[in-house]
Amino acid sequence: MLKDWETCHWFCAPCNSKMGKVIPSIIKLTYRMAVVDNQVAHLEREMKIMSGHMAKVKEDVARDLEKFSRHKYCKGDGR
Repeated sequence: MLKDWETCHWFCAPCNSKMGKVIPSIIKLTYRMAVVDNQVAHLEREMKIMSGHMAKVKEDVARDLEKFSRHKYCKGDGR
């Protein structure tokens, strides 16, 4: 689009050639930022799910340890 224009009227002549490169770069960066933002949002959702799974595993392990600590073999009975 900008390549078709002879000038970016609000810039001086030496800046016109530079702006023809800068503006498309800004557009590409904006697109890349949107992609990264979507990836971050996806990872945050996954982390929230995994956090829930980890909390459940932690509860299960604590419950199992409590069971085993009550078991007579774990109390040094030796039988």
